[in-house]
Amino acid sequence: LEVPDQGFNRGLSLGSELDSELASMGMSNKEIMEMIYRESIKDQRLRVEAARKIKDRWQAANPRPSTNDPKAFAEYLKNQRPFVDPFFEEHTRLLEMIDGNIGTFVPGAFGIQTRMVSREVYQKVSETIAENVRRMLGPEFAVRFEGLPYMAPKAVEWGASGKELQLTILEGKFDPIEGVVHLYDMLGMVGGQKRKISTGYHEAWHAIQYYFLNEDELRAMNSFYSQIRFNKSKREGAKGMLEKQATAFERYAYAKDKGLPVAAYMLGMSETALKGQRVINGAKVPLSGIEAGAMNAAVQAAKILDNLTSWAEAMHNYFVARRGWTSTRDLFEAAYTGKLAKRGSLGSAIGDQSTDRGRILESIRTMEGVSQSQGRRLDLFSEGDPPPPP
Repeated sequence: LEVPDQGFNRGLSLGSELDSELASMGMSNKEIMEMIYRESIKDQRLRVEAARKIKDRWQAANPRPSTNDPKAFAEYLKNQRPFVDPFFEEHTRLLEMIDGNIGTFVPGAFGIQTRMVSREVYQKVSETIAENVRRMLGPEFAVRFEGLPYMAPKAVEWGASGKELQLTILEGKFDPIEGVVHLYDMLGMVGGQKRKISTGYHEAWHAIQYYFLNEDELRAMNSFYSQIRFNKSKREGAKGMLEKQATAFERYAYAKDKGLPVAAYMLGMSETALKGQRVINGAKVPLSGIEAGAMNAAVQAAKILDNLTSWAEAMHNYFVARRGWTSTRDLFEAAYTGKLAKRGSLGSAIGDQSTDRGRILESIRTMEGVSQSQGRRLDLFSEGDPPPPP
């Protein structure tokens, strides 16, 4: 692939014919964008490595003289420039390609007409998200919708290696300093309406973490018992505790919205199966009598397990950890209904965010720990309870 060096935000294209071919293969806008960017970065890295090898070979064949001999040293620097300068130029270009695309809005699929949702869908989804977020966080909480996808560094919490900068396309973001929930790609909604609404819940939970949970509650959300509910989140790609919680809450909130058995859905049972259906040749058909009976038994078993786990978790928090009688399910329900926001931020880990910006920043560092650019993870989210004794 011959991709220009200027990067995403200048409007890359693979050529109209290849663009159309990729679209006909079913590649989404996001997949095409990521492939183009990945190939352009790969190509630039190859040029950096080629220039590095030339530089290294010349330096190995020409030992550096002592600075005690200024004339010889000046001659050495002069002679090495044709071999060393190209390396630094290519390396600088690579960094500029990466840095120049962080925080940029990405315009659709390059060379392909972006399939935009209708005005009615945009309005319906945006109103639903705003209503959900404000029910959870308060009637005046800010929600901002952006039409285009948004590029940002991929976080360790979502599987980034931390060894090199990786970029990703964000569907949403919560900014704790601004106090704003952002939703991106509202015009394309590549992941569909359900995913966009779920992203709204995901980001609203991050606001709950920062503003409305106190330190005991934050630690309770990191307990051994809470991990049972986050198992599905781990399979969906979330690595860090903050993201596992938010991904689990997405499923909890969606099940509540749709009237699905919450415990079963959070354990990974599909919406279709929980509605008594299965898919055959692309069509949904009712489950047979035996299948429906087995599904009902599985749902009841999940409910019993959820009740027992919540009871054991609350007992542990109250009698062992001294955090009060609470469980992950209790906190999810209080967040979903807005009770945590109504309680206010007086008991939160951040406190009064409007009066002490320095305290907010310190609390964010404590709670969020690291993504790639933020140093090491601090204590609050590394103090998970050990497994209970057998």
